[in-house]
Amino acid sequence: MARIRRQVAVIGMVGWLVAACVTAGPADPSSRGAPTASAAPAATATTAPSGSPTAADARIADLEYLVDRLVAIHPNPFLDEGETAFMARVERIAERAASLTDTGFLVAVMDLMGHRDRDGHSGAWAFAQPDALLSAWPLWLWDFPDGLRVVAARTPYADLVGGRVTKVGHAAVADARTAVEPLVPRDNRSSLRANLPTYLVLPGVLEELGVLATGDPGLTIELADGSTREVTPDALPIEAYRDWVFGLYGGPYPTGLPPDPDGPPHLRHRDLEFWDETLVDPAAVYVGYNGVQSANREGRTITDLATTLLATAESRPALPVVIDLRNNPGGDNNTFGSLRSAVETIARGYPGRVSLIAGRSTFSAAGNFVTALQRDTSAILVGEPTGGAPNQYGDAREIALAVDSVGGHLDAFTSKEYTCFYARVLDAHLPEAIDLLVELGQTSPVRTREQISADLERRLANIDRADPEAVWSTIAEVKNGHVLRVGLADFANALDPLAVRGPDDAGLGDNPRDVFGRRDIKGRVEGTDARRAH
Repeated sequence: MARIRRQVAVIGMVGWLVAACVTAGPADPSSRGAPTASAAPAATATTAPSGSPTAADARIADLEYLVDRLVAIHPNPFLDEGETAFMARVERIAERAASLTDTGFLVAVMDLMGHRDRDGHSGAWAFAQPDALLSAWPLWLWDFPDGLRVVAARTPYADLVGGRVTKVGHAAVADARTAVEPLVPRDNRSSLRANLPTYLVLPGVLEELGVLATGDPGLTIELADGSTREVTPDALPIEAYRDWVFGLYGGPYPTGLPPDPDGPPHLRHRDLEFWDETLVDPAAVYVGYNGVQSANREGRTITDLATTLLATAESRPALPVVIDLRNNPGGDNNTFGSLRSAVETIARGYPGRVSLIAGRSTFSAAGNFVTALQRDTSAILVGEPTGGAPNQYGDAREIALAVDSVGGHLDAFTSKEYTCFYARVLDAHLPEAIDLLVELGQTSPVRTREQISADLERRLANIDRADPEAVWSTIAEVKNGHVLRVGLADFANALDPLAVRGPDDAGLGDNPRDVFGRRDIKGRVEGTDARRAH
């Protein structure tokens, strides 16, 4: 059956697209498992008859596609939930595929891919959806210690700015948060806090969750003068809302208060990936590090910024250095090396002189930058916990790339008893190589024996089991592939797939082919005998 991928975009590590077809009938929030009081381009929408078999079949097919891609690409597709529980949730969505509304199906997929800690790069993001599915009230909310406040509003709602939200639909703010929380991608509680407010301005989602009913005001807001207003703003199609917010903030990841060219440093130059300025009162070198990239949009390189910082530190040794990452959602881990090196040099030469400001929107590569400096230097970390977990999935690839970046080579060989990593680098980079190998060896286990066995079974199902070379190559890929992606400790305590599934289970009988495989970081698999492996 040909898949019909139409409307729901699920983005992240795998870049999925799944479908939602036009169907009739309201969704039942209670059956979804979400509490009721819980850049990949979107595909072109095509209408299918309401409640038709085509609509249901398309949705089921695309759920299958989502799971296929999740298993193929994600290093730990089912996380702590486990495959059985995850697939049970998929099945519950499939059972209701013909009766869900378009938005109901989207909410079900959001719930399926939400509430996955340490997986903030994956999810059914609201901003990724097409106009046919979602709309949003033209307000931007931010979570302050005293509650959610409106920090930006499109005309004619500008007078709501500064107001504190006291109700969403007919629900108290705390209940509304509880309702949408399972839908929100996150690495940790901090990134959840950053991402959640967006889901409280999506009327279609709120209706599906039972937070907003016909006749309810959209939001109840306590204004700065103490008065209270009930308001249901005219909703914008989600793409227009996205364009408004991104345009307002000067970039694709709005955070905190809107930019202000005459405001404090963290509100200035938000459209630049990085910039610096020598402040007078208080005296300091301030670096606004808003994106982990090799150059900013004005053409200045990160290496030039690093050189400037070193020169300033040498000429003015008493001047503090402040690097502000509150507005930095990440980027390319391979680009911050020169800046990190410069900051490390300054921190070692002038202990206590360097401060890092982090926040809930400090994510992905920006979080890695903060973690590295906090671990390796005396830099002072202030602000909020970062939104990015330092051990989110995918980091092991960055470890391999880090070795490559200094002209080295990372590889591994395995046996049924152990897996050995080794790195070749120049003498000057030996300390870094040792740190990286230790980090691989100390990675916390995230896979169970059953999960590894199931992954091997899925891969073996797609090859000719009568071909010993194909079977052993697949086994080697599972062994080394998982180790390099999620860490050596996954294979401690006999978590080796060969200990779980012996040659008989793999369909090889007594085939004398050795059980050792070798795989380099580019994915090459080759056989090796027991003497070489040991």
